[in-house]
Amino acid sequence: MVKSINPMNRIRTIIFFIILFLAGISCDEEPSSCYDKLQNGDETGIDCGGDCPPCSCFNGIKDDNEECTDCGGVCSPCTQISGRYIDPVFDFYDIATNLYYGSGITEPYGDNKDLLFSFFEPSGDTVLNRPLIIFIGQTTYAENADGMFFVNSINYLEDFVQKGYVVANIIGIRYWEDRIPLKNGAFDQAAMLIGEDIRGAVRYFKKNGEAYRIDTSNIWLMGASMGAMAALHAAYLDETDFSEIDPDLVSYIENDQGINPEIDEQTYSSRVKGVVILSGMIFDTRIIDHGEPYLFSIMGSEDAYRPFQCDMVSVNWIQEPHNFCGPEAIEERMKQEGFKIDDYRFKWIVTPPADHMAAYDYNQCPECSEEIITFIASKLGYCQSDS
Repeated sequence: MVKSINPMNRIRTIIFFIILFLAGISCDEEPSSCYDKLQNGDETGIDCGGDCPPCSCFNGIKDDNEECTDCGGVCSPCTQISGRYIDPVFDFYDIATNLYYGSGITEPYGDNKDLLFSFFEPSGDTVLNRPLIIFIGQTTYAENADGMFFVNSINYLEDFVQKGYVVANIIGIRYWEDRIPLKNGAFDQAAMLIGEDIRGAVRYFKKNGEAYRIDTSNIWLMGASMGAMAALHAAYLDETDFSEIDPDLVSYIENDQGINPEIDEQTYSSRVKGVVILSGMIFDTRIIDHGEPYLFSIMGSEDAYRPFQCDMVSVNWIQEPHNFCGPEAIEERMKQEGFKIDDYRFKWIVTPPADHMAAYDYNQCPECSEEIITFIASKLGYCQSDS
């Protein structure tokens, strides 16, 4: 038996497919070229402009009709999570240890060293793009140091993760293999190696941001003591500063792949959003230039191991005094360079003993963790829900 077809049903079917076809034509979908990290098609920048989202959505500025920095309006919707990044929203976190992000040759014997990190994230978190804080420990310059981030009685790591951040603690970093005493020249070269390792970690996370669910536009460094000095140089030293440092060190950097080498035919920037330094100092403030990362510095007013201005300092196992610049000199440089007043903060702890350990000691600075997190949260560019 042959079943007849109702003409009206045939007409309805034809109309239905015509509607689907027209709807497909009218869809305002972004072409795949918007995600290929190339400037092609009618793009006015790399993956932006033309048929792609406006380039103003990626400039780190709240402009046009954006609700927050680079989101809302004509850009992607802003993150709307009430309390997150300011208040504790997680009770537990997960840890993955001995993760590999690269390798490098140590000096002076040419040994190869694996560069490792531990990764901490909130348990059960479903957010796909989370700010990353990279911790650099206080023993980074010493041979056989584990690089673990030093805490006395303030558990910065837990405070961050409970508020929804993710943390990578660098536990493998290069150093100069000769033991004490360490000459100034060797110390400077070790500093360059460590700076390259930190920048390498930043590039690693930018390359693998999706796998770790990281907002690669919100990567911060946080260093303690010698780790603070390493973080400063990793954040602010770039090719434009080579005229400000020893030419031998420039050659040393360039022979060690350079500041921002190419990886897998794509160049991933080692630039970070900001830096937090606990009891830190820097070789030369001239490497800090306008438009570079945000900075929050904490130091005890009676710290006997760090200069406030620029001075010759004997640092533990360095054989001879070395010139370093402390927070007061760094702040002066940032003012001279035209940083906005809310781009940086310098906190002095005065509660006795206000020593080198003040930034890690809850008894000397019970407010330190909250103030750091408040500063960072204000720079993320995320909107917070009113609910």
